[in-house]
This record gives sequence, structure tokens and C-alpha cells, in this order.
Amino acid sequence: MAAAIKIILQQSHVSRFFRAEILPLTHPAEFNSGVRIKRFNPIPSCKPSSSPNPDTRAIQNSNPSHQRISQSTSSSSFLLIALAMSELSSSPRKEMLRRLEAAASQLAIQHQDSEHMIQRIAESKELVKDYIDAYEQGKPFWSRDVIADLDRQIDALVQAGDARDVDAVVTVEDVMTHMSSKFPESMMHLESPMSIVYGSKPEASGWPLADLEAAFRVHQAAWQQSTACRSLVDILNASDTTAIRKIVCFGLGRLDDWTKTTRETLATSVERAAVQHAAALTMAETLTAKQDREVKAGGVVRCYTQEPAYADTEKALLAKLSFTVLEDPKGFLEVDEHTLVFSVIPNVPVRQIVTDMASPAAMVWNEIEEDRACEAQKDYRMEMKWGEEMRISPWLTDEGSTRVTEMGKHYRHFSLPGDPFDQDMFGLVGIYLKK
Repeated sequence: MAAAIKIILQQSHVSRFFRAEILPLTHPAEFNSGVRIKRFNPIPSCKPSSSPNPDTRAIQNSNPSHQRISQSTSSSSFLLIALAMSELSSSPRKEMLRRLEAAASQLAIQHQDSEHMIQRIAESKELVKDYIDAYEQGKPFWSRDVIADLDRQIDALVQAGDARDVDAVVTVEDVMTHMSSKFPESMMHLESPMSIVYGSKPEASGWPLADLEAAFRVHQAAWQQSTACRSLVDILNASDTTAIRKIVCFGLGRLDDWTKTTRETLATSVERAAVQHAAALTMAETLTAKQDREVKAGGVVRCYTQEPAYADTEKALLAKLSFTVLEDPKGFLEVDEHTLVFSVIPNVPVRQIVTDMASPAAMVWNEIEEDRACEAQKDYRMEMKWGEEMRISPWLTDEGSTRVTEMGKHYRHFSLPGDPFDQDMFGLVGIYLKK
């Protein structure tokens, strides 16, 4: 059985969609061996501001966090939405299969009068089971070859289009890590661990480069005086991990406001992102100096950053700060055994992707869960917010997995101590250095 990864490419100045599929060359249990993109003819559609394409709407509704995430992107782009699996070994695997069976049974009762839907439910159930089995067998969902192949093919699709209409922006944006027995319809949309849909690229707010840099420098100075900064420097200086030659950052946020209002509003809006970018620069400077002392001419540790929300003025600022901006998913292809990966609660399944693709020298990212036993009790809950009943997910967009937990065992773990200010900027971030 072949699994299709749907692509919906929307050109920004014309009211039409391009449909395409990414088709694994083999059975899902071996899909890491390669993929290909198949281009279809354009079909009529409404503009993004109107009713969304049904495929897009289904994915958006399957994870409420997507609605929050989608606010961070605004002109044309492509969004690679990752539907990653987790908790698929021993008893967690049994729990996943139990949820799959419960979801399929509920859907079968709901659609018992539709032979077509009963067939679709059976096919979806079998496909999800294939992915569960593939995960348990150790098949990588995010192999380097697959990501590189997708990157090349997506670039080719963009270059083949009208440059006036299409921006070459791709992002791994959303993640669904679990089957829900409360909302069984999600099973019908797990066609593949990955799919690509139309999204939009943000525009600069109008603040000139000098103002963005001034706001950044204020927060950089505050960071350099913080407890977390001193602790991070001390931990890196005392480490004896593999030589680190580069830092690759994921989803650190915008260094510009969404709209131009006041300088005070700008400063407040960018504080968290500015502190995180400043932390990346601190790590690069610390590691460069340390390795130069120990190795002599060890070379400059360079900073790369992947954040699809950057507008052009931010990219100019980042270049001035010595960051190299990488379009998604190219950042993942930069990660190797001499990389420090840095991400703070990103809207991307960074930990799962990196775990499948590489064994980096170090990670500074969300704390890795040592015990996954509590996962069996997790499911969506409903809450009243702003006068509406909303579905709340217990899972993060950068959700862990049994593979991530196993990977963490090969690293020395350090907590990032600090005061409430530091915790607001970083959340529960851990430092992981390869043993």
C-alpha cells in the first residue's frame, strides 16, 4: 500500500491551487528509502481568506495548535506539516493500537450506512497500523535522504513557477503525535507522517533596520547580565564533549513586530526572541574561545537559524549579527555530529526530526522526558475560552517520543538555572552534552 503526502501549492496573486502528491517509492514500512513529488494540473479554488480547501481544513481542525501557529506566518509560502508518530514500543505501542481500534470502531458506528466510508475507515486504519509497525521496527520517519530529496524537489517546483507569485519558503510547522480516542476523525487525516499545504509569509512591520537592532541590543544586554547566561557559559566552558563547529537554531521567533506601532511595543514584542538569539550568540562566542584555547585556531563556531517567520528586514539584521538564515527544511540538513542544536518550545517537531537524522554533539532544547508512562492517560480535553468551547491538546508541537527519550540517555544533562525572567524567556530548557 502506498501512502500519499498531499501538497497544495497556492499562488498568491491568482485564485488557483496546484495539487500534487509526494509518493513513497515503497511500502510505508520502508518509506525512508525515497520519495518523489508528482505534479498535477492546476484546479480552481478560492483565495486563502475564503473557506479553506477541505484537505487543509481537516488538518487544521485536527490540532488546535495549528490555529495558533498559523498566525505566525502571513504573503505566500509553503508549509510542510509534520504528522509524527510517537509512543510506539511495548506497552505504549499497545496503547496506540488500542486507541486506533477505538477510533475506527466509533467511526464505523457513525458511518454504518455508508459503504464508501466504511471502506475509507478500513483503509485509514490499516495505513496507521503500518506506520505504527514501521516506527516499532526502527524505520526513521525523518531520514536525511528523504528530507534532502523533498527539499530538492520542492525547490524545483518553486523555481518552475512564476517568481512574482511564489516565494520559496517551506516550513515544517505542525505535529500530531498521538491518535485520539475522543476525536476519532483525526484517524482519517493521518495519510502520511508529512504533508505540505499552502501558507503565507510575514511582511516587515515597517520599522527600519536601526530600530530593530536597537531593540535587540537592549535585550542582549539584559541577557548578558542574567543568571542563566552565566550558568550557560560555565557549563559550556567545563564541558569535554565532541568539538562543536556550528550552532543550528530552530524557531527562535521574530525580531520584528507584526505591525508598526510604538518603540515600546516593539521592544515588548521581540523580547523573548531577542533573548534567545542573544543566547545563541553567547554560546557561539563561548565555544569559539574555549576551542581556540584548547585546540589553537579551532575556528569560529557559526550560527545558523531556521525560522520561516523572518521578514526581509530581520534577515538583514541577522546577517549583521553573523547569523546565516536557512529556509525550512534546510536547517535540519545542517545538523551533524559537530552541531549544537538550539530550540525553545518551537512550533516544529525538532526533537523527533533530529533524533531520526543525526546524533549532534549537544542540544539546548526542551527537557527530555525520562519516563513516558503517563502518555497512556493523555488525550484532548474541552474548555470554555472566550465564550467558545475549544479543544485543548495535552501535547506539545515539539512533542517527545520513546526515541527521543532513548537518545537522551547518551547525553549528560544539565538544567538551565535562572530567575523567573530566565524561565519566561526559555521555559523548561535542558542542556545536553554528548557523553
